[in-house]
Amino acid sequence: MEGATVIDGTPTDPATSPEGDSSRVANRGTESTDNQMSWVERERSGVDEGVPKSLVVCLDRSDADKSLVRHAAALARIWMARVTLIHVLESDCSGEIPDPVDTVQWHLRRKEASRFLATVASAPICQDLQMDTELGEGSAFEQIQTWSNLHGVDITVLSTHGERGYTHCELASTAHKLINGSSGSLLVVPVGESSPTPSEPVTYKRVLVPLDGSHHAESVLPIATQLAEAHRAELILAHVVPTPELIRIGPPDADDLELEESLIRRNEKIAGRYLTGVQSHIQSPNFRSRTYLSRKGDPRDELLRIIYDESADLVVLSPHAATGATDRALGTVAAHLVAHARVPLLLTRERTRCTAPWDRASAGRLSIPMRLPGATAA
Repeated sequence: MEGATVIDGTPTDPATSPEGDSSRVANRGTESTDNQMSWVERERSGVDEGVPKSLVVCLDRSDADKSLVRHAAALARIWMARVTLIHVLESDCSGEIPDPVDTVQWHLRRKEASRFLATVASAPICQDLQMDTELGEGSAFEQIQTWSNLHGVDITVLSTHGERGYTHCELASTAHKLINGSSGSLLVVPVGESSPTPSEPVTYKRVLVPLDGSHHAESVLPIATQLAEAHRAELILAHVVPTPELIRIGPPDADDLELEESLIRRNEKIAGRYLTGVQSHIQSPNFRSRTYLSRKGDPRDELLRIIYDESADLVVLSPHAATGATDRALGTVAAHLVAHARVPLLLTRERTRCTAPWDRASAGRLSIPMRLPGATAA
């Protein structure tokens, strides 16, 4: 239905919507007709200061390795970034000196691990990349973190679970430590994420960006739009209107319900205008964009539903949104998505944030406040 709006995934007619405008919507397939050179084409003529220049891929010789390399290659080609494949031989942390037999076995393990890295680096999918390999010994987390800090790595690519696959834990121990201890951005790929053609490059068709009106949430837009342009992907700007919290003593009466519904309608209207305003600033002839506005309550579970329903290939988000809290590695929404989303998540931190083309100052041209009412921290 051309010109239809979408709220909670259900098409409606703008003329008959309660608010009488298209602000409650997901604009499906709004496409720019601007003929200006794409951002990616402009930036490839010179490396932008905010563009990621280095990625490290954490390999553990599990089934997840192929998926990690494919996604790392997809990002590295866009930014012409250098990729380092790193594998760590876990050692005995007891401090005991190995006997001669153990020493021989360790030497054999090193040779085998070196061959493994060389094989991965020479795979067809890596042929056109700037590729290095590193073999460490000891604690996987400590070795990877130390190497990344020394070399100023922009993006660490890792799997949610290692060679043991899924366990009772939401994240494997090393993944949990890297997410909490890494200073750069993270591409977190869920274990089991795969392609019927694992030897072919990754192509993103739908990139989803959760927005809550905060500076932190919007800071991922330059990276997200670069990815959408490079892959000719559809960019989905999503916002969940949280249910207002009213003090309740006993069952709600008619006035309570009316007030709650009035607040939801008001927040939907402003949120829709906000998303439309953001969308107007990221138009490009090289990708389609649309907005998705949901009113179903808890942003954590609702974003998971949207990711699944919209068949998103990649989610780009800030580790922290409305609060911008730095006392923990991830906010509540980001942590929930890392633990439960079945698609790769690109969590962008300060080192890889760009300034163009989304400039927060340009948002002043919008006729509404940028911070959404009742926005929930991610």
